[in-house]
Amino acid sequence: MTADDIPRPLPFERRVKSIEPMPGGQTAYLESLRQVCNRVDKQSMSRAKLSDWLSERFGIGVSYARNVESFLRRTGFLDERLGVLRLSEATRAWLASGDDRIPVSVLHSRIRFVGDMLASCVNPSPRGNYSKLPCATGYRIRMATPSATGEAGYSPPGS
Repeated sequence: MTADDIPRPLPFERRVKSIEPMPGGQTAYLESLRQVCNRVDKQSMSRAKLSDWLSERFGIGVSYARNVESFLRRTGFLDERLGVLRLSEATRAWLASGDDRIPVSVLHSRIRFVGDMLASCVNPSPRGNYSKLPCATGYRIRMATPSATGEAGYSPPGS
């Protein structure tokens, strides 16, 4: 993977606020994503056609399929030009190389707090010390709820 394969992060306020689950759950997230991207690469598809294919292929509801399609565009896995969906450069690099760090970097650069969550897995904050988390210091977010401040019996994993 080269630096060119990693999309530049969007400004925080332009990032998506949540991640959309892919069909198959977390253990099949990348495999489902790969199937969807390969399908888009091989066949010209509109947004509606992709939603229909997602619903049929994965046996999911139409509303869920539309959410997945929208999420893939908003996060930059897919681009839309003249009503036709296409793979982004990062997605093409991922499919060509098979390097799963590329879609993780796409998610990291397009969704709020993903990097902060990854960093907290490496260096978990001790109970009650959430004011030092990257999301609190880097984005000046105040942690005021009992679970965020470590009160009311909440303990982060590993504490």
